[in-house]
Amino acid sequence: MRSAIATLSAFAGLSLLVTTVMVVLPVVGSHPANIAAAAADPVLVVAGDISCGPTDSNFNGSNPSTCQQRSTANLVHTIAPNYLLPGGDTQYNPNFTVGVGPGMSDFTAGYDASWGQLQNPTSPNYVPGLVVRPTPGDHEYGDANENDRGAVGTASAYYQNFGPSGLNDLPASDTGPSSDFYSFDIPVTGGTWHIISLDGECAALPATQGGAPSQSAAGCGAGSPQETFLRNDLAAHQGDCTLIHWHQPAWSEGASGPTDTDYQAFWNDAVQYHVTAIVNGHDHDYERWKPLNASGSPSATGVTEIIAGTGGDSHGAKDFPNSSVVKDDFADFGVLQLTLHATNAAFAFKATNGTIPDSGTMNCQQATGANVPTVTGVSPTSGPTSGTSVAITGTNFTGTTAVRFGAVAATTFQVNSATSITATAPAGSAGAVDVSVTNATGTSATNPSDLFDYVSAPGVVTPVGGALTSKQGAGLSTLAVSPQTLGDVLVVSAQVGTSTVKLSSLSGGGVATWTKAVQFAGTVGFDTEIWFGKVTTTG
Repeated sequence: MRSAIATLSAFAGLSLLVTTVMVVLPVVGSHPANIAAAAADPVLVVAGDISCGPTDSNFNGSNPSTCQQRSTANLVHTIAPNYLLPGGDTQYNPNFTVGVGPGMSDFTAGYDASWGQLQNPTSPNYVPGLVVRPTPGDHEYGDANENDRGAVGTASAYYQNFGPSGLNDLPASDTGPSSDFYSFDIPVTGGTWHIISLDGECAALPATQGGAPSQSAAGCGAGSPQETFLRNDLAAHQGDCTLIHWHQPAWSEGASGPTDTDYQAFWNDAVQYHVTAIVNGHDHDYERWKPLNASGSPSATGVTEIIAGTGGDSHGAKDFPNSSVVKDDFADFGVLQLTLHATNAAFAFKATNGTIPDSGTMNCQQATGANVPTVTGVSPTSGPTSGTSVAITGTNFTGTTAVRFGAVAATTFQVNSATSITATAPAGSAGAVDVSVTNATGTSATNPSDLFDYVSAPGVVTPVGGALTSKQGAGLSTLAVSPQTLGDVLVVSAQVGTSTVKLSSLSGGGVATWTKAVQFAGTVGFDTEIWFGKVTTTG
């Protein structure tokens, strides 16, 4: 949206200097030399909406209400964090053209000349060992309408600027919208913080595995590749303090507010797996919300949302006063600083004018201990896509509040004991899903023993406009098959009066090539033939 190598210095007069240095190794995508070190628990800084376009008349920063990317970069240098999360809209396209994101020249003159200097060893603003992990915003994609809908750009300059040929901040696997969701760990004294980066530009993301961009919110919806990654990643990291980072907020007082349902599936997963905080940008302001449940109501066990869209581009406007907001600031540029500890994070919104408008401590919400459920088996391990009864075995089932097959809740479930549940699998698409159990403490982690495989029912073939026993085989070229699923192998048995019949098509489904598997000579003028083919198109 617009609107470790630590250096220790001895001091004279000190007879003994005792320093504990914790080395924090970045997991993905950093320069080999980017090994963060800290004499205490690590510091993470977040902010989005950073650099205005180089052709902006205020680009030199003379106007204190806009184009302050160099001021916020100076602030980050003063903080000298171990980790930096640029929170989307890192660079703006000066022309605000739908479908056209900023170019490399914009990045070079804007973001790279300000925040990028934090990674430049020759710059006075260089922060040694800084690990940078960005996420894209709507303007990197040229989504000038800011509605996560319709044709958007490819954000190619974003991936180039932060990729291996540029600042080298993205994981090697992050090369485009279909793969730009990732996670990494930050070790702290006595524990771990798990950080998840998502892409909030839903229209640019595939809605199905291997699919094309959704051109809608479906790329962020339940069952999409990104939401599936998020859910599985959260399940695999229970016990860690967790922070999720993407650009556009689900709840907002700013111009995008008050609610953006495009991110409901993300929020549901965050609540289910006891995420500590979600940090966004997009609205050019600072907002901290009370912990919220899945419906957006305050809850002691909910997720804290913080909006830090204060990276320098411009200020937003407060449009929707909300009692769930603890603190808001629409007048200051600055960054959110988080000092990460084993069971909490100390936070402070630091402004470029030297003030700290908001600060405090967030306790980790992540489930820990021996009471989190586990799933050790399901029976049967497969069933029809229409759903079936499934027996689930495991531990800590007492107090179960939800049973899910993938992202979908079981139609019904009965807790038989602390180790046994009987559930009715909901209707689903063909393929394997993880069966999870949730209680007040947490949700079972995924494992190979919890898989349930949805299997399509055998295809039913019926004649349409012709008889299967036609001596000329005319009826065999107009058949209907149900269900019509890509990849299904269909088998047709028919009586025919010639050995040259070849099935050519299906009504509602297509088979490129039919092969005759076997032919039995008949005794009354007909042969019985069995043909098979694979569905290659539907519709």
